Amino acid sequence: RLMVEEKLQKTLNERIGQSFELVRTQLENVQRGLGEMKTLAEDVGGLKKVLGNVKTRGTFGEVQLAALLEQMLSPEQYEANVKTRKNATEFVEFAIKLPGKDNGKDVVYLPIDAKFPKDVYEQYIDAYEEGDTSLIDSTSRQLETTVKRMAKDIHDKYIEPPFTTDFAIMFLPFENIYAEVIRRTALIETLQKDYKIVVTGPTTLGAILNSLQMGFRTLAIQKRTSEVWSVLGAVKTEFSKFGGMLEKVQKNLQNAGDQLEEVMGKRTRAIERKLRQVEALPAEESRKMLSMKQVSPDMIMANGYTLLTDACRKMNIPAIKMLTQCGALPDARDRRGWTPMDELFMHLQQYQNTRRSSGRQTAVRTSSGAAAGKVNCENVYEAIRLLLKAGADLSRKPVNDSDNYLLSFLARYNDLPGWSEMVVFMLKYTKNFDVTHWRRVSEVVRYHPMIPPYVKNQIYAAMPRELRTERSNNRR
Repeated sequence: RLMVEEKLQKTLNERIGQSFELVRTQLENVQRGLGEMKTLAEDVGGLKKVLGNVKTRGTFGEVQLAALLEQMLSPEQYEANVKTRKNATEFVEFAIKLPGKDNGKDVVYLPIDAKFPKDVYEQYIDAYEEGDTSLIDSTSRQLETTVKRMAKDIHDKYIEPPFTTDFAIMFLPFENIYAEVIRRTALIETLQKDYKIVVTGPTTLGAILNSLQMGFRTLAIQKRTSEVWSVLGAVKTEFSKFGGMLEKVQKNLQNAGDQLEEVMGKRTRAIERKLRQVEALPAEESRKMLSMKQVSPDMIMANGYTLLTDACRKMNIPAIKMLTQCGALPDARDRRGWTPMDELFMHLQQYQNTRRSSGRQTAVRTSSGAAAGKVNCENVYEAIRLLLKAGADLSRKPVNDSDNYLLSFLARYNDLPGWSEMVVFMLKYTKNFDVTHWRRVSEVVRYHPMIPPYVKNQIYAAMPRELRTERSNNRR
């Protein structure tokens, strides 16, 4: 019997403990829910406070309107705070830019203003809930009067054709207010007829903006079509000229063929008849008598320049390309002791000085005073690339500098456009650099503040392994 009582007591205690634990858990959940409801009530109270203020209520509608316009249109298709009337001081919240009649150059604005008749609408809803017929009629008339007054306000302040469209849009930020207004057919007709106002809500505004977006795309296609048509007209004109030029070329080729036939036929046979009585010399004696001195592409001309130096002096890119392909030495010196690379670096120096003094490209003159025309960095860089590909030695020193070409370019021309890309290209042609050259390059790179980090990394990667190891040990 004692044992049975103990078991009953133990079971009872466990059941009571479980019940209390369940009750405690439920009370915690209830307390947590009350806290969340309190927070929600505070948020609702804050929202009610915001919507109760006329100024903040207008700001709320303006923010919602701005979000819709930002989603549907691009920034260049509308403006905010626009003065649509010439002699007025009011600014409409937003206005969509429509193309004018003068090929789309003039802009016609479509005003959009947000309105929020919250107080009148709430009175109307309260009257419905109370079921008071007379109060419902009075608040309904008051709601229509308020909406008409808002429409008149938009019409008088913002509509002024031809600077604007002959109508404007009134945006109601909540669907329930918009639904209440739009179901009143007589009110909508009055707004459109008397005040030229179109009422929209969040959903219908999106549809109107979609229609405008399609209009914008149609206008863009029409504009591009007219441009393409103009280009085709120009091509047609030029093609007729091209046909005339082809006819002239064909006639010239025919004349040249006739003349060549005469030379190869009649003249050749006449010369052969005259030479029949002349005895031919042996081949060796003939070669010696008629041999001519071979012309070298590196020969110095009468003006003291080599062919390649003269081409670099005049920035003749096709000539530079042809001479390097024909085997002209890129490091050959002229009578002054200048190399083609010296002329190109002189172009860079002259261009840099002109650019710093005037801020614009002007005619650059070389050391000899010959006009080089408008020289830009890309032309000089192209000539340098051609010389490097032909085997120019960057370890040589320019005539007016104590450093080699690479160091001179690194230290003195880092403010020129395209400098970084040109340095990276030059690093591919440093096979003649020894350790002494690379140590000097490392010093310049280390203490020069204008060299970007990625260029420094490219220079360090091109150095010999022993210098990279030495630099890594010094950094530790």
